[in-house]
Amino acid sequence: MAVFRIDRFGPSEAAANAVRERIAALLKRRPGGRRQTNPRLIRAIEIALVAGIGVLLPIIMYQGLGPVPKPPTAPAPTPLATPSAEIGPINPFRTANAPAAPAAPADVGENLSETTLNLSLHGTWIDAKGGTAIIKTPDEKQGRFAVGDTITSGVTLDRVERDHVVIIRNGVREALRLIDRDSAAGASAAAPGGAAPAAFAGDGMAAIGHFIVAMPETDEVGGMRLVLQPADDVDRFEALGLVPGDRLVAVDNQPIDRDIAAGLEAIAMTQGRKSVTLSIERDGVVMPIVIAMPNETVAMPND
Repeated sequence: MAVFRIDRFGPSEAAANAVRERIAALLKRRPGGRRQTNPRLIRAIEIALVAGIGVLLPIIMYQGLGPVPKPPTAPAPTPLATPSAEIGPINPFRTANAPAAPAAPADVGENLSETTLNLSLHGTWIDAKGGTAIIKTPDEKQGRFAVGDTITSGVTLDRVERDHVVIIRNGVREALRLIDRDSAAGASAAAPGGAAPAAFAGDGMAAIGHFIVAMPETDEVGGMRLVLQPADDVDRFEALGLVPGDRLVAVDNQPIDRDIAAGLEAIAMTQGRKSVTLSIERDGVVMPIVIAMPNETVAMPND
């Protein structure tokens, strides 16, 4: 331990300087004493900081001021292949607002066996929903069935075509064809003297003479009704006192209502008669019109 001797009775400048030097030397030798940092190390650290800031600053500016990235989206589903349109059989009696009949698939018609069930097909009507059929069931009742409806136990209507329907019977497809189609067509062609008997048309329509066709049509509430349309000659049709679109409500005073099957059968029963009285509804008014057959002259509406 260092011992300082100070003459308090005789201090001098030299003694004071000596004390200062000793204290400074002791402070330099202390472990916690201040040490001088290398200037090169400080310069290297400063350069590294400047370089890091130079790299990060453009990235931060791009993230903050650059365009907003679009969120990831799921890939668009692959569109299903749409079957190409086919040209089906042409209906010469179809009106402008009636749907065209779709082409018949290759697996129906002659390739299907005729059903052995006690069913009778009296008419078909093809529309955008697949169509409907007028079928007599084993209980001797006629009804209108749409595609998918159950006709009888274990039998559903699968498809409606112009001259037949396809039914599914316990998982097996079978055909049900219009009754007396061939014989009716032959009788119509062989009518003597240009007579015009009433007959079923191939797609659920019924013809009276050469100028009148009764065809099913869907009304505003989804029900079916029979309307009258010209077969080919509009002038002759209108000369009978009819207007295209007249609703047929009775044949020879036999009401039809919404029973399409009964209406078609009533028209078929007019074959061979000298005259037919058609009760039509037009603009909410029902009027009878007498059609003379086979010359198809017309009597004025009865008062």
